[in-house]
Amino acid sequence: MSLSYEPPAIFVNWQDETSRTIFPVGRLVTLRGEPGYEFAYIAAALGAEKVGFAPFQAFPDLRQVYRAPELPAFFKNRLLQPGRPDYPQYLQELGLDAATVTPVEILARSGGRRVTDPLEVFAELVPVGDRFEAHFFVRGIRYLDNAEDAALLLRPGDPLRLAHEPSNAVNPNAHLVICHGGQAVGYVPDYLVDDLKALVEQDESLRVEVVRVNQPPAPSQQRLLCKLSISSEAPRPHRGPRFDPISPDAIRLEGSKPPSAAPQRRSA
Repeated sequence: MSLSYEPPAIFVNWQDETSRTIFPVGRLVTLRGEPGYEFAYIAAALGAEKVGFAPFQAFPDLRQVYRAPELPAFFKNRLLQPGRPDYPQYLQELGLDAATVTPVEILARSGGRRVTDPLEVFAELVPVGDRFEAHFFVRGIRYLDNAEDAALLLRPGDPLRLAHEPSNAVNPNAHLVICHGGQAVGYVPDYLVDDLKALVEQDESLRVEVVRVNQPPAPSQQRLLCKLSISSEAPRPHRGPRFDPISPDAIRLEGSKPPSAAPQRRSA
């Protein structure tokens, strides 16, 4: 029986400290129909390897697939522990329900960032009805004039629009998040922008709206939670050769092409 997965798939980004370039390098999925998880490196990791990326100690071979019955410690260590007194508030700021939330959903919403490494995780867009959706926290609020004050005035459901900022010195694909009155309240995360320019220009179905506004003392990087959605007929981000697993034995994501080589596998 072939294995499949329960969305969302979680991608791992690695940032080159010299160029600040961000590479998606791996992908975690929850197995469907049996307890367990699968981690596999994706093709973009081969490009990252050329500028200094090395396989993670927990997953030492780029060309293997790693499966385990429990969430690997590599990811578990990026979660806030449920026993902490601030855990309920943490889930509330992420817009998640403590009664039903899964570890993968927390990773997807929080980004799993730690100050000790140049990594971040993010989720694929998932099907909801006849659309694909993704949640994200607006970035860079503190770098824009009046952005934080404007963000605090927003309410859930308020529409937002996106504006390409080609003059951005850090990332020419950068997109500002604009609220009513034309005020910029931050930036779309870099992991979404590679596919975003074409969607903004060509897909009239693209929508962005406010999900939650976290008041201080919540950190500015978790101030404004938004939802981006596109029609299920639109090109789905995070598909294509760069995001395909290196090993042909890895589970294929929905909308990906089938593998073309003999399988290899290693248990975690």
